[in-house]
Amino acid sequence: MSDTFTFSGRDGAAVTAYRWLPAAADDPVRGIVQITHGMGEHALRYIALAEALTARGFAVYAQDHRGHGATAGGPENFGVLGDDGWEQLVGDIGLLSAHARAEHPGAPLVLLGHSMGSFAVQQSLVADGTPPDAVVLSGTALLDLMEQGLDLSAPLDLSSFNAPFEQRTGF
Repeated sequence: MSDTFTFSGRDGAAVTAYRWLPAAADDPVRGIVQITHGMGEHALRYIALAEALTARGFAVYAQDHRGHGATAGGPENFGVLGDDGWEQLVGDIGLLSAHARAEHPGAPLVLLGHSMGSFAVQQSLVADGTPPDAVVLSGTALLDLMEQGLDLSAPLDLSSFNAPFEQRTGF
């Protein structure tokens, strides 16, 4: 079962996050796995993975990115990252990492990024001064290949990725 909380992004935005802890509260946490989800999804999609990891002694943290899940604030905001949203989303990863590390001092931190989350994790490795102990990237490519097709200095509207598949153009 997850515990839901919010933390403030560097710009003051409320970011919804989730924490799963091992059932044996007296056992030390083996490590922290921070999940950074992909586009068109949300952190609670990873409940089964979080439960498998907590059963093995890991604490698991994940946030709903800006424009996703509970952080979006409603369907009208799904896929809308906002002004400077990508940079803020990347910054949120480091803030949640710091939060998790403060709750579990000395535990190794693994960043797990899937799809869009893998690109955000890659950028956070360059932008954040405190590197994780390990990184797992799933459904990824090199960020510099993706960046050529995006203007990351402009507001990103990713709302079309949250439309049902039959409504997406080209599918």
